[in-house]
Amino acid sequence: MAKLDLLETISEKTIILDYEPFTDKEELFRFLAGRLREDGRILSEDAFIEALHQRQDTGSTYMGEEIALPHGKSSTVQKNSICFCRLTAPMVYHSHDEEGPVRLIFLLGVQGGTEGKEYLRILADLSGLLVHEEFVGALEKAASYEEVLKTFEKFLDRETPD
Repeated sequence: MAKLDLLETISEKTIILDYEPFTDKEELFRFLAGRLREDGRILSEDAFIEALHQRQDTGSTYMGEEIALPHGKSSTVQKNSICFCRLTAPMVYHSHDEEGPVRLIFLLGVQGGTEGKEYLRILADLSGLLVHEEFVGALEKAASYEEVLKTFEKFLDRETPD
């Protein structure tokens, strides 16, 4: 996936900085799905949340290190999207058979017609960024959407071969 493609998955509406912790995963999913709908990236919050739950049933999306990466593939998704939410304090995140504190949430929505390889590539590209402590640290300190965008750009430049 080209650098530009991954940058197109985020927007000012899908980047939420310093939000109060959610009471549970359902509240988190509902809030982020609402942001995706407001941004025209999904048609139905309920259909997308159902896709998120279906994916949760197959395995954990808790990544450790206070990071969660919930994701779903659905025909309600109009544009492949990443919603990034940084919480002011960790919340307990239950996923499949795991749970742990989460402060950084990267919710991924992928179009239903997307081939499996593209879906996995988007997930792999994002996961590849998350292994860099410097990337995660920069997101923890970012004060604005512009700083988040610059962080993605900087690290995608490193990941993209010339």
